[in-house]
Amino acid sequence: MNRKFKKVWLLIAFVCLVLGPLAIAAGSEKQGSVLDRAQTIDDDELGELIRIALANLPETKALMNPPYKKSREESEKMKFELRKAEETAKSKAIRCVTEVYSQIKLLDTQIEHTERKIISLKKNEAIQIELILARAELDAKRTTKLAELREIMNIVPKHAFGRKPVTTLNSWFKLDVIDDYVYVFKCLKPYYQNSRRGGYSEIDPVKCVSEEDAIRYVQKLIKNQDQLPLRVDISRNVAGSKLSKRIRERIIKMVKNENMQLEVEVYLEEKARSGVYKRDWFLKDGKIYYTLDSLRRDKPMDEQRSFEDRVSFSLKNVGSLPLKYKIEYDKEGKDLALRANEVLKETAKKYGVTRFVEVELREFDPNALSD
Repeated sequence: MNRKFKKVWLLIAFVCLVLGPLAIAAGSEKQGSVLDRAQTIDDDELGELIRIALANLPETKALMNPPYKKSREESEKMKFELRKAEETAKSKAIRCVTEVYSQIKLLDTQIEHTERKIISLKKNEAIQIELILARAELDAKRTTKLAELREIMNIVPKHAFGRKPVTTLNSWFKLDVIDDYVYVFKCLKPYYQNSRRGGYSEIDPVKCVSEEDAIRYVQKLIKNQDQLPLRVDISRNVAGSKLSKRIRERIIKMVKNENMQLEVEVYLEEKARSGVYKRDWFLKDGKIYYTLDSLRRDKPMDEQRSFEDRVSFSLKNVGSLPLKYKIEYDKEGKDLALRANEVLKETAKKYGVTRFVEVELREFDPNALSD
């Protein structure tokens, strides 16, 4: 028996010697898998969220454009502090994004499960009402978590009729409502934001049309994917205020019907202009002057453009109509004045704004130049 007992113990010892290291190796492998998961994100959606969050970190942007420092020593110290702050912010952002993302995914699952229960329990009205309330609560929690995630990631989400950077637009149109008509303009690329010039680089007038024609024109743009994202700005004079509001409402309704709220932006200018714009020109020695003072100082209009462009420029600008021209000329400038009058008439007819343009011709009084 002793011999058998010794054999059993020897066998147990052998098994421990052989399987012990294997067990330890297995445990190490399991620990390694956790480490791998900590070092790697295999969820594409979570990975993309973290990438955007890190790219939008204020600390990262500050490091890319550090404040100017006079001395090199100060600059290096500032960069060191910014890098340190960036590393801390990165760790926090990764943790926060991961936590909120997991909570949102859990809420998605819970909402989906609740929805299935609501459908399956249609006959039991009492339970169904409880489930509907539960789903509403879950929806509210998810919305809150999504807002938290946006804050962490420093992003402004797309929203219905939201203002977009002009560089992201595929098309940009302006509707100038004058009395009962709509003067349509197309903005030309590249777009840029500049308040002094109306927020765009250049524009081309399309046509002054009726309300219905303007609505049909915009509808074609909305239905054309190549035109999206689209921005429509609406300006107006006082007489066109009521029509401008109606046009905005109709465009918004069209956009909603086409489910394009995220792709179309509609903006109605707050103020309406009043009165009639007036332009006084003085023609002398084959040149056009804006004012009497410019004539005294011999400062004519920009002569880099053609005569036709200089004369018709105001007719092709947003918000310049109705417009009244008074053209005064010297004896030698009569032919030039008549030519300017013809250019104005032709341009006004071309764009359908004849009713909004008035021209008065008068021979120039030489005594007007005296001080």
